Amino acid sequence: MHRNKQTINEILPSKTAHSLDDPLHRYHPNLLEHDGLEFSEYLHGSVSIKRLQKVRKSHDLWWSRYKESRDQRHTEREEAKESKQERIRENLEKNHKKLKDAEERLERVRENVKENMRKLDETESEKWIGIYTQWIEDGEDKIERIEE
Repeated sequence: MHRNKQTINEILPSKTAHSLDDPLHRYHPNLLEHDGLEFSEYLHGSVSIKRLQKVRKSHDLWWSRYKESRDQRHTEREEAKESKQERIRENLEKNHKKLKDAEERLERVRENVKENMRKLDETESEKWIGIYTQWIEDGEDKIERIEE
């Protein structure tokens, strides 16, 4: 598989042929890439270049699909995370409302018990003593249930 011994300057067209020592290569990497492609074409023929382009296109397609899939999974995870955070916020709001309602109810029951104790102290009727005593006991039971 010997080819005629030719220099790189003979292989590449004169407009792109540069000496490897040429400082232009250091500042213009595209020229090197271009020279390399032409040299590769010379060595392997245009069939290999077409094959490389086909493989490159296939890889680019795979990567683009992979990135889309990865981005979609990321978006789905973020949406799930935000949804979970929203549910937690809603539950916290409900729990704060329940706590506030329980505290208000507890305060009302304590005031009723206190009011019934005051009335119990002021009454001399056996009938009302029994009623206030029962209301006080019921109120104290409610206080215990609320505090639990």
